[in-house]
Amino acid sequence: LAHTYVGQLVNIEKRFVNKGLMIDADTAESTTVVDNFLLSEATPTIIGHGFRRLWEGALALILLVLSAPVWLPAGLLMWL
Repeated sequence: LAHTYVGQLVNIEKRFVNKGLMIDADTAESTTVVDNFLLSEATPTIIGHGFRRLWEGALALILLVLSAPVWLPAGLLMWL
């Protein structure tokens, strides 16, 4: 199950799951799931993507605050 993404509504009870393959423990039947929104491989780069997005958002907020002394007075002058 390591590095495997399991969709929210996918039932994996009594099943072995690896990347896009699901095996029923009772019957030994296997199913290959081709829809990545249901079951897929989650590589560390995909997992780290959320942290990168968080960092970029924080950096954008910092730049917005630092540039406020420039654009805020200009916006007020244009509004008046």
